[in-house]
Amino acid sequence: MAFQPFLGLHHDSELNQFNLADDLMEPFRPVADLYVAANVAEDAALTPILKGKLVNLLNADILSGGQHHSVAYAMERLVQGLRGQALLLPKLLEYKQHSYE
Repeated sequence: MAFQPFLGLHHDSELNQFNLADDLMEPFRPVADLYVAANVAEDAALTPILKGKLVNLLNADILSGGQHHSVAYAMERLVQGLRGQALLLPKLLEYKQHSYE
């Protein structure tokens, strides 16, 4: 099954060619929002160090399908769930780095 990125689940702007990507990132937005609210000053510049910390949020722990996974893997599960029409939405946990076994 091929995805049509301009066809979103909830986003439907005719000017946005990535409505589906916007929909798929929404469940994970709180990870970045909470990190920024707790760790970044309102007047902070978006430095390379801060960008690196934000990218590293992909390695944060999240509860997905009743199991602890990294955000990156939970995103993959969400996309795979969409392919099978059974969305696996994550549950937000207290921030900590995901440890791989």
